[in-house]
Order: sequence, then C-alpha cells, then structure tokens
Amino acid sequence: MRSTTRLCFRLVLLFSLVWALHVAPVSAGVDRWTSNGPEGGTMQALAIAPSNPNIIYAGTSGGGVFKSTDGGASWAAINSGYTSIDHILALTVDPGNADRVYAGDWSGSAYKSTDGGASWVRAYIGQDNANIYALAIDPADPNIVYAGASEGISRSMNGGTVWGLQTSGINKAVWSLAADSRTGLVYAGTSAGLFRSSNHGATWDNLGLTNVAVYSFALDPSNAEVIYAASSNGVFKSTNAGASWAGFKVGVTRPDVRAIALDPANPMRLYAGSFDGVFKSTDGAQTWAPINTGLPDPQARILAIDPSQPDTVYVGTYTLGVFKSTNGGASWQSANRGLGDPFTKAVVIDPSYTNVVYVATEGGIYRTVDSGENWSGFVACLTNLNTSNLAFNPTNSKLVYATTIGSGVVQQQITRPEIFSASYEAKKLTLSGRNFADAVRVLVNNTDRSDFLVSVSETGILLKGKAKKLGLKAGTNTITVIDSRGQTSSFFTFEF
Repeated sequence: MRSTTRLCFRLVLLFSLVWALHVAPVSAGVDRWTSNGPEGGTMQALAIAPSNPNIIYAGTSGGGVFKSTDGGASWAAINSGYTSIDHILALTVDPGNADRVYAGDWSGSAYKSTDGGASWVRAYIGQDNANIYALAIDPADPNIVYAGASEGISRSMNGGTVWGLQTSGINKAVWSLAADSRTGLVYAGTSAGLFRSSNHGATWDNLGLTNVAVYSFALDPSNAEVIYAASSNGVFKSTNAGASWAGFKVGVTRPDVRAIALDPANPMRLYAGSFDGVFKSTDGAQTWAPINTGLPDPQARILAIDPSQPDTVYVGTYTLGVFKSTNGGASWQSANRGLGDPFTKAVVIDPSYTNVVYVATEGGIYRTVDSGENWSGFVACLTNLNTSNLAFNPTNSKLVYATTIGSGVVQQQITRPEIFSASYEAKKLTLSGRNFADAVRVLVNNTDRSDFLVSVSETGILLKGKAKKLGLKAGTNTITVIDSRGQTSSFFTFEF
C-alpha cells in the first residue's frame, strides 16, 4: 500500500441530493452489493451522521424518512409527527449529535428531530410551497441552520424552531451550500452564480458571477482565499474568498465547463472537463491547454485525481466509459476492460488503496483493483443496476454505498481477499493487498503453492522459493488467494 500525505482541512460540505428508486431487495452475499431498502418510493436525500457513520437517514418521495443504525443493513420508517410523508428532498445531521436531524420537503416545511427521528416537529421556513433542495448546519454554531430552496435561503437561529427568509442579497433558487470552517464563510451555488455570507447567513453577497450557472467549485486546500468555479461561461478564480473574480477562457474551446479538479500536491495545476474534452492549467487557471490525445469522446463529465500519484488522472465520459492518464493528461488510454456500460456517472478512488477505483454507470457499479487495467469483482451481480453516485464510509473504506435508479441504496462490505500488487526478488514472492489475514491457499498459475508460505498478514503475503518452485514463468502469470471461508480473490496478473 502506498502512503498518502494529505493537506487536510475541515471543509464542511452541506448539500446532498440523491435520486434513486427502490424495488425488491436482491440476494445478499459475501462481497456483493445488496439492496437493503428503504421501501419508500423514489429516494431523494441521504445523510450519514458524521459522529457515527453507522447511522444513516434517507428521505423518500412517498415513505417519509427512514433510518438505519447498522450502516444500511436494515432500515425502519421514522415518521412520527410528520403531517405529510411526500417528497423529502433534503436531510442534514448535526456533526456533533447524531440524534439531531433536520429534513426538508417540497411544501416549504422543515422538520426537526432531537431524538434520532423517533419524533419530529414541523416548522414553516417562510417560503410558500417551496422545494427545499439543501439543508445545512453552521459549523461554528449548531443552532444556526440553513435551508436552500426554490425561492432563496431561509435561516433558523434557534435550532430550527423559528425560521426566516433571508431576503438580503439573495433571491435565487439555491441548489447547494458549503461552508469553510477555516474562514467561517458560507457559500451558496445557484443558477445565477455564487453567493457568500460572512455573518452566518444574515446577509448574502453576490460574488459577481451574475447570470452564470456554477456547476461545481473547488477550494484550494493550501489557501482558503482561493476558489475555482466551473461554470457555463468558463472557469473563474478568486484569490480573496470570492470578493472578486477573474474569468479564464484562454485555451478553453468551449466555455461550458462541468467539472474541475485540483492537483492535491500542486494546487496551481488544475484539470477542467467540458463537452470539448479535458483541459489543463499549470498556472492556477490563467491559461488552459487541451489534453485530449487518446481521448476520442470529448464529453468529459467526471474528473478524479489519484491523491498518492497526482499524475494519474481518470476521466469519465458520456459515451465511451473511463479513460486514464499516468502522465498528467499528456496522453490518455482507455480503461474499460470489463466495464459493461460506457455512460459514466461517478468515479471514486478508494482513500486507503488508491489503485482500487469504483465507477458508477447506468449499467451498474464496477471496480478495479489494478488502477483501471481490469474491471471485475462484483460485476455479475450489478447488471441492470442504474447507479447514480458512490461514497465511501468515512471511517471504514471497506464499506461502500451507492445510490441507484431502480434498487434504492445499496452497499458493499468488502471481505474477500484482494491482490493489489506482486513482486519477486531474492527468491521471495511478495503480495500486497487486503483481507489476507486468514488466507490459507495461494495459487500461482492455477497450481497451489501454499507450501511455500512464510508469513501472512492483513495486507501482505510472503512466499519463499526459487521461481521454478513457485511456478513462475517468463511472461504473464496469474495469482489467486483463497481464504479459510473459501472466498477467492480475482485473478491477479503478474509479469515476470
């Protein structure tokens, strides 16, 4: 496993909308995705309690709010006090108290629970018949709650009991909210630009991106003053926390930029995705150059950077699947072997093992354990699952959640052995991966070589012997690990 050094800061993301339909659960199995509910129609919001990731709340279109206390394995409806259980569009959980939950619906009402959803109290947010798209708790004061809705932002100063429409400075539909605890500033993304509040939502300032749709934005992890916005009119940059902006289109052939990503090791290096492909900047967005060599589909909608090797970049496209670059975008190679659906909706890199990558598509969820060389694992049980988003459990990267259109929220607990790399040197065959703790057999080219096992740990296996004794041959070799329960890793190919 490669070590990863990260510059961390507490960026509080305060908006989550998840769309999915639910049907009857599929069969559960080891290392397979299972549909565990809830049974409430279209799923429209999902929130994981920051203080206890096993507690998950889900909002639906016809079944109200559901709760899981076991990481999504089972769900129960929690609707006592609701006057209507239609269309729960937003949920948020107090970061310090998993029992304090807020929910917003499409009628302009916000609900609050202080007992983990056992009971709810309704409050009017000051917007008639408004759709509540986002709910947020102020990171500095959990009694301050924000609601982003179709008529603007409403705020409560007393934990959601009384709300008021904040008409000072903002009257646009608010789709997303984000706060940076380094500065205390709160940002709101709208179809008419980006807004900011420096006084806990009392007033909002238009940051100057008038009549510009902001699709996504990114904060520089090394400098809280620097913000990048991907918009319908190119890329914008602020070096003073949004007080002023400079627009950059030099080199961008089409201004409709949908995705933006920063190199975590060098924030001056950025990537932008548009319908004309991928563009790269090495001077903090001032100039851009197309980097589409080997990229036949110009519709780049998703970008992901390997945090341990920033020159490795993945792009998800609309029609041709996933492409990968290992040289900072100078060239791209197709990374679709075993990927059954080309319409890519999300690309997520495992934070603990960055050679493990997940892709959500209209045809299901796919995984690679070799940085995109092969997609395998649980592909067979995910055909016909139209997935929309992916997320790792924040404290357990072996647990992955996915939202689907047609099968609710699904999860996967990764328990079977996974081989990530192999090397042979000085008569030692070394395997790295995970879930090796109870490995009992190692097959090299389909022949059991377990007699040569020297040591086994959770993340490593060592076999000792001459290459011929271990069954290694010149060229391509296959290695498989089998644990005491009979669970088998995918074939790992090893060049010798």
